[in-house]
Amino acid sequence: MKNNLPRPLSKEVIQTWLNTYGWILAGCILLLGIGHILGSGWETGGMRWFHLDRERNLPTWFTGFILLQFGALVFITGLVEYALNQKYKQRLFPAPWLWFLVAAVALGMSLDEITILHENLFWREIRLFSADNNRSMAFMTQWQVIFAPPILLIFSLLTFLFYHRFKINAIVRRLAITALTCWVLAITLEGTRSIFKYVFKDLYTWEVLLEELLELGGALALLLAVTHYLNFLTGSFNERYHQQLLQYPKMFTPRSLQWVVIAIGTLLLSAALAYGVAKHVASKSIELPALHQRALNRSP
Repeated sequence: MKNNLPRPLSKEVIQTWLNTYGWILAGCILLLGIGHILGSGWETGGMRWFHLDRERNLPTWFTGFILLQFGALVFITGLVEYALNQKYKQRLFPAPWLWFLVAAVALGMSLDEITILHENLFWREIRLFSADNNRSMAFMTQWQVIFAPPILLIFSLLTFLFYHRFKINAIVRRLAITALTCWVLAITLEGTRSIFKYVFKDLYTWEVLLEELLELGGALALLLAVTHYLNFLTGSFNERYHQQLLQYPKMFTPRSLQWVVIAIGTLLLSAALAYGVAKHVASKSIELPALHQRALNRSP
């Protein structure tokens, strides 16, 4: 009897499709950047649809879309690692449940991008705190002030997980390093935004463009890293990689801890730079930002 079942796609075909999808998303990011340059001032329905420094518009929805895909794929990655552990009856992938934690964070970030939760959560309280206790903090990016501890924890988790998992695949490793580097640079630029907003005003539009492109590029690189890693696990994982993984039985090692310390140190340097810039801007006797003034006017 003739077998009419379709043959499974080869790993080369799947790789080509993944690369094509990545280039399509990269093209969308480029279009968003062009839209910001040419149409950031265009407003309809009370919304600036292409402005990268505004919320509830095409750029934020696109970011939420990428993070949603990332969260879903990370969840599937955890399931695949559990399956491979059971298949080989060995602990090849320590703590695969960490992927579920990353998935929850990614889905939360996706929801946050769409609903601008981080902009509204405790917006008044944090601004009253920064205005009353340290005027320089008023010129820092407020969500970075309130969410600094979670940012450090999430970055540490990603560094630990990526260092252990992605060392066996060069493409995935490069994509992960690119993603984390883009995000560190984006966080640094957003943290120092006040000097462009209040001092070097002619550069503000370009600072926003570079910062948001780095953020979007980092999200895309992270999505592609996990996508290629999942494709590797399901299509290219063989006995050679099985034996290679046995050489890394532990996830938390002095070497991995060293990379986490480097990552945290880099973020702390970024925070110190942001505070230094904010202190410089505050010394120029510039009026408090508009949201700070709103918070102070609403205070009892």
